[in-house]
Amino acid sequence: MGCEIYIHNDPQLFEALNLNKEAIEAEIGESLDWMELPKATASRIRLVLSCDPMEQEQWPKYFDWCATNMQKFSKTFLKHV
Repeated sequence: MGCEIYIHNDPQLFEALNLNKEAIEAEIGESLDWMELPKATASRIRLVLSCDPMEQEQWPKYFDWCATNMQKFSKTFLKHV
């Protein structure tokens, strides 16, 4: 399960965000996967939760994780775009 920023065909935006990597990660409170993907037409910045989607009793925890991190991503990345 993950939360990510998908940047289509804009390497300059990825680089601008990458220049603020420390501040972004500090605000989100996690280390992120910064995937420039130079041979692709897109880049990604993501946070991944290792989980088992078959554990239905954990779904509320997983949904909370998603909601919390989507809010953090939105709030944080809007400041840097």
